[in-house]
Amino acid sequence: MQADIEQTLRPFIGEQLWGAARAANMLSLQVGPPRLAPTSRDPDRKVGAYALHVFCPWRLTRGADIIVASGDLYTPADPDESLDDFDWDRVGSTWWDVGMREVFGEDARVQLVIEAVRADALGGMALMCSADFTFEVFPNSSLAAHVETEFWRVFAPGTDGPHTVCSSSGLHRDG
Repeated sequence: MQADIEQTLRPFIGEQLWGAARAANMLSLQVGPPRLAPTSRDPDRKVGAYALHVFCPWRLTRGADIIVASGDLYTPADPDESLDDFDWDRVGSTWWDVGMREVFGEDARVQLVIEAVRADALGGMALMCSADFTFEVFPNSSLAAHVETEFWRVFAPGTDGPHTVCSSSGLHRDG
């Protein structure tokens, strides 16, 4: 599976990593030059050549520092907010949102370009980027006969093309 994942991600090399967003606890990243892909709800929607959706633990590091990670979703951005009242599902309310805005927001000082890709035999992968940033994904579920757990997927947004899905049952094309 390692070689297949690296082959799937190889087109990312030399492309910009941008457009971080979330839906609940799913991370969405855009890869490649922005292009218009309007929808009825968002006529100005911009997407990359590829989208990467991540459903398992991940982290973005710079050198030996974690800049933002999936677990930050459950930490309030406001240090005075009560954990009893904290709503992690409200976009903008979490430490995750703060970290992603710093790296991927309009005022970001660094543009991340993917320089290399690496995968492991379990579905994990890393995108080594410019300025010493690395985006890593860590699958965290075993294969159960009755449930398949999706870890991540890659697809061309705004098209009807297939999705490459990495799950607890391996790497496969969907659609």
